Amino acid sequence: MTAWVECLPAPNISCRLSNGTEFRFSGEEVGFNKTIPCRNVSGYSYKVAVALSLFLGWLGADRFYLGYPALVRPTT
Repeated sequence: MTAWVECLPAPNISCRLSNGTEFRFSGEEVGFNKTIPCRNVSGYSYKVAVALSLFLGWLGADRFYLGYPALVRPTT
């Protein structure tokens, strides 16, 4: 149960390719593709998640509620 996701880098991000050339992203092209595990969020209340996001989002309470306790740094 995985999903194939296209990752779009932020505008003006530069990457040095393996051949030594530098590539600057405009924000509209796909930087890389990655498979990520699907998360089943059934059983969670949309209204509770929105309320947590609005009032306690700066603490990340909504992410904990939905089962995403940390941001994961992508590996290349």
